Amino acid sequence: MSSAVAKRYAKSLSELAHDEGCLEDVAKDLHSLRTLLKESEELSAALGNPSIPMAERAAVMAAVLGKAKVHRITKNFVSLLLDNNRLSALSGIVDAFEKYYDERIGRVRARVCSAAPLDKDTLAELERHLLEVTGKKQVLLETEVDPDLVGGIVTHVGDLVFDGSIRTQLSLLQNKLLSQESAAQA
Repeated sequence: MSSAVAKRYAKSLSELAHDEGCLEDVAKDLHSLRTLLKESEELSAALGNPSIPMAERAAVMAAVLGKAKVHRITKNFVSLLLDNNRLSALSGIVDAFEKYYDERIGRVRARVCSAAPLDKDTLAELERHLLEVTGKKQVLLETEVDPDLVGGIVTHVGDLVFDGSIRTQLSLLQNKLLSQESAAQA
């Protein structure tokens, strides 16, 4: 399924859940369901297997959703995906839904890559700075370590990249020196 179709499903679901006052419940349900399907390859394969009759797949999904005690909106939405043979797109739909959900509640997600693990004070300062820059109410930081950065950090917030890595600074310096050397030789 294309990301455009996943976005349409996610947007419709987020608008409905918001109107019904259950946006947070549906967000939690979708996250849990995606995790369950990722962890259980057998369940995921069975639900996506067209050789298994639709009625059997629907019964399995109904049992899973009943046991998980998901919101009525989530149940109806998953049934719609199953009926339209789109359950395999659930992960992409959940990704898009999370973006709509984050926007509605004033949250932004940031991925921070550093050469070494960051301490709590540094993370708190970075979070405070990102709140200022983005104007959002909340920042969710996801951290990763990349020793190739040498030092500094690279922060991704949506399509924005704040690159304060030493690797990039050295690369910029190298390019500047090479361009000055080329200019001097000309």
